[in-house]
Amino acid sequence: MEFGPVVYGECEGLSRLIPISEESFSVIQTWQNVADITGAILRSVDRHGNVGNCLNPGSVGLIINALYRRCEINEPAQVFSGHSFRVGAALDLLEAGTPLELIMLRGGWRSSDNAMGYLCSRFQ
Repeated sequence: MEFGPVVYGECEGLSRLIPISEESFSVIQTWQNVADITGAILRSVDRHGNVGNCLNPGSVGLIINALYRRCEINEPAQVFSGHSFRVGAALDLLEAGTPLELIMLRGGWRSSDNAMGYLCSRFQ
């Protein structure tokens, strides 16, 4: 596992390193080199196609829900948030037998109580 320089929260001036696969790290590096960009990998795009420096975290849920509606899935309406991916990934890791410490590292949780709160929601 590589610790890739995947920047999040750049809009707030925050960033952190998160563990990603070597393959993902390579793809991101290639994309950043071709696009001649550094910093945040998730960026806003306005209606004129202008790319911003970052993506507001609150926009993630709006984008996911807009894409869901465009899929025309004949299921009850779902409401997703940026946390949907975080929790989903944590649950996948839990089901794969990943230790809690690694789940906490990947999910950005500092306390086992917080991580367990998200993970226990799966079983309620």
